[in-house]
Amino acid sequence: MRPLRVAIEGLHSFKERQEVDFAELAGAGLFGIFGPTGSGKSTILDAITLALYGSVKRAAKNTQGILNSQKDRLEVAFTFAIGPAEDRRSYRVERSFRRNKEKRDSVTAGVCRLIELGAGGETILADGPTEVTRRVEEIIGLTMEDFTRSVVLPQGEFSQFLKLRDADRVRMMERIFALAEYGSKLSEKVKGERERLGAELDRVDGILRELGNVSGETLQQLREELERKETERRAIVVRAEAVERDYARVAALWQLQEELERLRQAEREHLREQDAHRERCGILRRAEAAEAVRPYDEAQRRAAAACQDGRRELEAAAALYEAEEARHGRLAAALNAAETAFREGQPEWIARQARLRPLVAETAELRRKEEDLAALVAEQNGLAARVAEHQSRLAKGEKYKAEKEADRKRLEAELAGLTVPVELRERVQTGVRLEQEYVNRKAEVAKLSAARTDEAASRDALAERLTAERTALAEVLERTGRLETDRAGHARAKPGDLSSYAAERERLSHLERQLDALSALSAAIQAGQDELDGLDERLREYERRLEEGRTRSAEWERRSAGLETERQRRQAALQEHETANAAAVLAAGLAAGTPCPVCGSAHHPHPAAGLDPAALERERAELAELETQLERLRQAADQLNREMLQHQTRRAGDAEQQAKLREKQQAALEQWTELQAGLPAVWAGQPSERWPELLQFEKERLQALHEAIAAWEKRDGEWERELAGLRQQRLERERVVAQLGAELDACRNGLDRLERELAGAQDASAGLAAEYEALRAALGLSAGFVERSQQISAQDKASEEGRKKLAVIAGELEKAGQLYEKLQTELDTARAEWTGREADRRNLERELQERQDRLRAVTGGRPVEILLAEAEGALALLERNRTEAKTAYEASRESLQALANRRSAALQRQESAQAALDHAGAALNEQLSAHGFESAAAFAAALRTTAEREQLKAACAAFEDAAKKLAAQIEQNLAKLDGQTVPPEAWAEIQAVRGQAGAAKERIAGEIGGLESTLANMAAKYERIRQYQKDRGRLAGRKAQADEMHRLLQGDAFVAYIAEEHLRYILQDASGRLQNLTNGRYLLKLDENKDFIICDNGNGGLARPVSSLSGGETFLVSLALALALSAKIQLNGRNPLEFFFLDEGFGTLDPGLLEVVLDSLERLRQEHLVIGLISHLPELRNRIPRRLIIRPAGLDGAGSQVRVERG
Repeated sequence: MRPLRVAIEGLHSFKERQEVDFAELAGAGLFGIFGPTGSGKSTILDAITLALYGSVKRAAKNTQGILNSQKDRLEVAFTFAIGPAEDRRSYRVERSFRRNKEKRDSVTAGVCRLIELGAGGETILADGPTEVTRRVEEIIGLTMEDFTRSVVLPQGEFSQFLKLRDADRVRMMERIFALAEYGSKLSEKVKGERERLGAELDRVDGILRELGNVSGETLQQLREELERKETERRAIVVRAEAVERDYARVAALWQLQEELERLRQAEREHLREQDAHRERCGILRRAEAAEAVRPYDEAQRRAAAACQDGRRELEAAAALYEAEEARHGRLAAALNAAETAFREGQPEWIARQARLRPLVAETAELRRKEEDLAALVAEQNGLAARVAEHQSRLAKGEKYKAEKEADRKRLEAELAGLTVPVELRERVQTGVRLEQEYVNRKAEVAKLSAARTDEAASRDALAERLTAERTALAEVLERTGRLETDRAGHARAKPGDLSSYAAERERLSHLERQLDALSALSAAIQAGQDELDGLDERLREYERRLEEGRTRSAEWERRSAGLETERQRRQAALQEHETANAAAVLAAGLAAGTPCPVCGSAHHPHPAAGLDPAALERERAELAELETQLERLRQAADQLNREMLQHQTRRAGDAEQQAKLREKQQAALEQWTELQAGLPAVWAGQPSERWPELLQFEKERLQALHEAIAAWEKRDGEWERELAGLRQQRLERERVVAQLGAELDACRNGLDRLERELAGAQDASAGLAAEYEALRAALGLSAGFVERSQQISAQDKASEEGRKKLAVIAGELEKAGQLYEKLQTELDTARAEWTGREADRRNLERELQERQDRLRAVTGGRPVEILLAEAEGALALLERNRTEAKTAYEASRESLQALANRRSAALQRQESAQAALDHAGAALNEQLSAHGFESAAAFAAALRTTAEREQLKAACAAFEDAAKKLAAQIEQNLAKLDGQTVPPEAWAEIQAVRGQAGAAKERIAGEIGGLESTLANMAAKYERIRQYQKDRGRLAGRKAQADEMHRLLQGDAFVAYIAEEHLRYILQDASGRLQNLTNGRYLLKLDENKDFIICDNGNGGLARPVSSLSGGETFLVSLALALALSAKIQLNGRNPLEFFFLDEGFGTLDPGLLEVVLDSLERLRQEHLVIGLISHLPELRNRIPRRLIIRPAGLDGAGSQVRVERG
């Protein structure tokens, strides 16, 4: 990173905008920054860090007190280039701040931007304080602390660094690299990890305790028990399947039997509805007869209504004609009156109109003149108001100018006494800084003193704890010895061998599995025998049904042959009768002399005669019925054949199943015999019912042995756990004793370090107090610098506010003068306009009065428009009355003629309606007699709606269909039952047997499901235990590592080690740089006491202490150390910093030392580094070719200014 330009305005003593061109200064690689103390040399570095990071390191709270006292706004901008040559980029950071109105010494961030400067223009990369700082840190790769320590090399501190003791140098490394904070954070992190691992171990141990003890042997026993239950389940399933087949057969018969009974009950219920059915059919017949008469009844009703309407219409027409005839006479008289009034009044109103029309224009002109006069008066009133307003405002303006002039003189006098000299201001600011540093030092001394007291108390507490832990460790060792002696005696009283117990338990387990297998085989053999019995019964039933089917088939074949013979006979007879009928039809169409279409003869002596058509239709119906019976018989025979085929197929399947089952039974018997042979010899004479009892006796004997061994193992385990606990306690006590010893040593070391730091802090506090008192005495202050600074700030604030008020008053006075002149001009103009309007008003009033007098003489004071409208209205009224009377008369005459025609037509319609009514009545009476209705009332009672008739038809048809359907269903069920019945007790028995079989299946399924669930849970728990045991081993290892790290991080040993490593790295780098600066003559090393020594290769490698170095040699060594430190800090960044500022810190240089300094800096410049030397010494200023000269702020109020010198 290389600086290019920095711009400053309003920062510290830089009041006006100043720019520093680093590109020009760094052209020679070395430049100097010169100026007297307090001129603002360090402010240039403050501007760079403020632009990059928004903070000033030496300012309170990073930004407090950085704003120039005479400015309310601060701006900085820093331009820099970064990156390798092939990818070098340039950026500019801009920040602005404004004064906080509530706290004058604080600022508030304003505009903040990071801009990339490219060939194509500027690109804003970030906007806002936080985002800009984050992006700057990303680009440079350094925080503000690292950047400041890398750029500004504290040369004076490293001169002292050479002479410090080893412990003091280590503390300095800790401070520079913030290692104490790093060590504290690392300790906290290790402590947190240690606590987390301990909690995790406790959690895993708790889970293992909850899971209990699950072994592989337990899982194997569960698997064997599950296999036994599976064998039992298969036997139960075989038995249940046989029962289910029997149940299905009996249930089908029982269902058919129940259905038959239901159908017969429904048939009986149906017959009880027969009388209601006949009644519904009679009602339907009467309703259909009434429906045939309905049109005649409706015609008679329509004719009666039409006759009544005709009479009412005739009466109404006669009344209307008489009323209109009277009205016609009245309208004729009104027409004559309107004609007379029109002839007499029209000439008079026309003459009045002719006199009034010329006066309309005169009236309009008069009104326009009145409007002009009103506008002129209003304008004249406005001008008068303006004149009065301007006169009032002029008086107020003169008074305002006088008041403001007095305020201006008073403020000028006040400002003269508020000015503070710049030199006094700078010295007060220095005093404030010293006072703050002194307060901080005093706080540090108090903090260190309190820390020393706490550390001493901790040391005493640790010593007391160490003594107590050592006593407890001795007690644990004594208890461990006693317990090991007791356990050795317990081991000699062991009741038996666990291996023999395991073998005996395995033998009994095998024997129990044999008994379970024998029990399952017995059940399976019994179930197989039951199934064989059922198959024998079903085979006999199949044989019986086949024999019955063969008998029924022979009977149906005989009946079918008889029906077929009868059908052929009747079909031949029907064909003969149909031929005769056809001949009769042909003969009926023959006429004498007409040739026959069959034989061609023209004579027909014996024409054929056919049968009655009804008889022929009966023969066809009888033949169709016979064919239907024959088809039904054939279908029944086919169904019987299919059923017999099904019985034969099922019989063959059952016979095959019977053979397989017998083979299976034989194999089961052989297996049972084989298993029985494997039982103990002592059981041979015992019945099988006693075998479980003998097995239980063996189990109880084995259980007693197991309990004795378990009790011994339990006691032995308790002793083992107690011994393990004591051993763990011993290890823990030993670890605690060692840890407390280490902590006690660390505490003592820390106490020594605190004593040294407290002495240093007290010395520094005394020096600051002396410097502070000297400066206060020089200024003659009775109070503190903070109070004086606050007084100056208050004066500055009051001065600034006064200047602002003075500027405001001057502006207001200028505006008031301009406004006064403008008001005077406007007043003169308004007065002239008012005078002109006054003459115009008087002329217009005179003309208006003359016109009004002329018009009043003609109209008598009434408006012309109203008089003219009255004349036009009177003429229109006369014309309208005459026209309306004539129109009404003509309309009445036409209406009278129309009413006469209407009366004649109504008379004709009434006569026609009466004739139609007589005809309809005669037709209705004829139809009532024809359909059997004795009266119109009987006909009306028989009437039903269409929906009611349809409902009656549907009910009758549904009753007949239901009867047929019930008969067919009963016949079908009887055919399916085929004489078979199921008694209720047989049905109840098969249900009970089926329920027992289902319960057995559910029981064994539940037991197997429970075993499977238990096995799955146990297996999962077994796997979880194994996994948690693995996790515990891993966690215990990590916990041990964390404990060891915690022990190592106790006290400051680790931080001191890191600081020494930093020091060794810096020493190695500094030695190399020192060789380069001295052409290989000097090396920097540490002796056996860890003190710095110089190896002088120019003097045979002579080693000598740094205290023997000359001023120039000390500068070279200090410079090498400073450069090495800067390089070490820059390791955090992405790109190296190509510049640094060097504060030489040696005071006045003699000529020889000056040559050494410049020669060393020249060598660094050749390494492509830009070096800025900050100094106030004129000797260095005269020897550096490019210089940045800073002129301090003057008493005239101007701020610090910069300029570049060459030479």
